[in-house]
Amino acid sequence: MDGFKKLREHPDIIKNVVYDKGTIFKHDIKLYSINSHSYFIGSEGIDEDCVQKLRRYLNSIDNEPKQCFYNSMKLHSLDSDFKYCEGVIKIPAIANIYIDHAWNVYQNKLIDITTPVKDKNETDDGYFNIKYYGVIFNSDTTDEYYKLCGRHKSYGIIGNHIDQHKYLRENGYLD
Repeated sequence: MDGFKKLREHPDIIKNVVYDKGTIFKHDIKLYSINSHSYFIGSEGIDEDCVQKLRRYLNSIDNEPKQCFYNSMKLHSLDSDFKYCEGVIKIPAIANIYIDHAWNVYQNKLIDITTPVKDKNETDDGYFNIKYYGVIFNSDTTDEYYKLCGRHKSYGIIGNHIDQHKYLRENGYLD
């Protein structure tokens, strides 16, 4: 819970939203293979049905690096069972800071298709110590923002400035 409390101390509004409305995803993380050159990070215990769905869907997602908001919204648009989640992550292997990020949740299991892991040889234990703090959004909100932001690719729901921070205004974080 200490990591969650530190979010509230951060001056960034996004981290305040995650603190107020979010969930800590405490999952044992594992690397899953999509094909011989592509992987995703997910919770231990993801079933084969989920992996097969991801193999199909990821062929129709560009899955561009640094486009986590778009990639995760696109996956949700293909199958609403992959709930869209947005917040921050902390990757000890890269830096000891919080990074704005988006991922999906499928049957209460974390699915991260964007974290830059392309080769098993590039990974180390640091990737499996990622801490995820985020808000799971309902389908209506996700679909609304996917239509708005899809062409821009790099904007999510919480920190979106294209719509003048509508989500933050509607939820009392901005005037």
